[in-house]
Amino acid sequence: MTTRITFDFDASALGALRLALQEFARELRIAAAVQCYAHGIVSQGKALDLTELPPHCCGTHTHPDSEDGQP
Repeated sequence: MTTRITFDFDASALGALRLALQEFARELRIAAAVQCYAHGIVSQGKALDLTELPPHCCGTHTHPDSEDGQP
């Protein structure tokens, strides 16, 4: 299930950031995930889910030579 959250921003604010709308949305997801994790609201795995980034980008995959499943 997906939940959509919308924000209203002044167009000049987005222009000042020099980011495309999709890039800005991605940065907001990452920032929200980091803050939620930092405040103990979500686990590292749930924070990664919030970012919509692939699991291998953040070192959460297991190393093929690891016997205990650690990265």
